[in-house]
Amino acid sequence: MIVAALLPAALMANADAAPMKLDDYMALSGPAPDARIAYGAAPSQYAELFVPQGAGPFPVAVLVHGGCWTEKFGGITQLRNMAGALRERGFAVWNVEYRRVDEAGGGYPGMYEDMHAALDLLRDQAGAHRLDLERVVAVGHSAGGQLVQWIAGRARLPKTSPLYRERMLPVRAVVSLGG
Repeated sequence: MIVAALLPAALMANADAAPMKLDDYMALSGPAPDARIAYGAAPSQYAELFVPQGAGPFPVAVLVHGGCWTEKFGGITQLRNMAGALRERGFAVWNVEYRRVDEAGGGYPGMYEDMHAALDLLRDQAGAHRLDLERVVAVGHSAGGQLVQWIAGRARLPKTSPLYRERMLPVRAVVSLGG
């Protein structure tokens, strides 16, 4: 819930800023993550971990980027500024990259399998990085907004679905930015 409160304040701080052009958005990079961890064999199957200072356990923000589900429009680096800002405020951040429709294995069901795998790996990494998995929020931009909504609702998948999993990391809240 803190994320939902912080985002409007951050947006209002720059209310007079000129609209960003696509080239400017594509050039965003932000601070470096503390770790890059693969959850699959494909080049796009990894997540970046940002861990705040302190003893923890830390609440976790899962970030999923947009880009029209294609490689053409950005990727994981566009959310690093948000990841850095959340880390400064005491959140651990799991910034997820995924296979998109124009990559081998992307699209359906690959993109959704990537979301499962990324969250499974987050669960596996929790102890080593002092992550509080009882306090997980998912934030997605554009196509990522659609994917985080799917993450939040995936526990309702019927057992007959090829995307059904017995054990899923629960997400307590979702923030969809233009998704």
